[in-house]
Amino acid sequence: MKSLFLALPLSLFALQAPAEEKWTPAYEITGISKDPLLFSGEAMLVITCYDPQYYPLSNSVQLTHSAGQVTLQPDRNGRISLKRLAGKTPFYFVTRDCNEIATDTIRLESNDKVEMTVRFSKIGVGAIAFKPVIYIYPEKEMDVQVKLEKKEKLTFTYPAHGEGWNVKAAPDGSLRANGKTYNYLFWEGGIDLSPKDIRAADGFIVGKDSLLAFLETSLETIGLHSKEAQDFITYWYPRMMAHDRTYVRFLFNEEFSKYAPLEISPQPDQLIRVFMLWSPLEGEAPVLKAQTLPSFARKGFTVLEWGGTELEPGALKLPH
Repeated sequence: MKSLFLALPLSLFALQAPAEEKWTPAYEITGISKDPLLFSGEAMLVITCYDPQYYPLSNSVQLTHSAGQVTLQPDRNGRISLKRLAGKTPFYFVTRDCNEIATDTIRLESNDKVEMTVRFSKIGVGAIAFKPVIYIYPEKEMDVQVKLEKKEKLTFTYPAHGEGWNVKAAPDGSLRANGKTYNYLFWEGGIDLSPKDIRAADGFIVGKDSLLAFLETSLETIGLHSKEAQDFITYWYPRMMAHDRTYVRFLFNEEFSKYAPLEISPQPDQLIRVFMLWSPLEGEAPVLKAQTLPSFARKGFTVLEWGGTELEPGALKLPH
């Protein structure tokens, strides 16, 4: 998270991600074979369903496709199966207290046995947090451990997160790990945004002509230093400038920590987490109450993180 604001960069990297747990897609076809026991013109889907905690789903599943709708009860391994005529159709999966999953159009040939996994997410808006980057500023050189609790949703980290980052941090913000020096810790991964965070009545509508000044002023108000603000702007500004107008809203500290819990040891005197939600704005601009931005004063051992995500225009439910 298109992009999310959480100290995460938004691009897809040519670098190869380290071998660690990946964020599981909502659905994935894991195998296709021919089943001689099926009649001619018939196909079968075998679907393994997982709940948001990656356990086999126990709730019933409502499955809709071009031939109709059926409710199926998974077995103890989370599996359901469906026979249907061969042909092309998208599939829609619904279960209690979770987001609907819609597949692309899938072509089923005669006698195909298609195996698929489906992983449900809790009700919310799925997004990728792009370029959350974490800066660490101790008062004196010290060893610091930083750990993202929802590591199963990480898609890329640099340096590799593993069970957590262990770095030697210096007051100038430089970090030493594995014999290398880094300016910050980087991560990106999936988050499930609450509808209330993207349907808020406050925020900003920003035209492209005033976008740069808006970002500079907002980041200065929040308390980002010049290098941090420059990193933020050079990452996000080119992407946002592709649109005439954008909706912008920031999440801070606890608001963002509920999506990406962060554990730091020793505990900093000041933690500043800034995550930007933004989306291209189409149609008539709504009237919004301007969001009140906090000003964070740095004190003692400080950790700052910024990141963000770009929401699809259809995800926004703004007041008129």
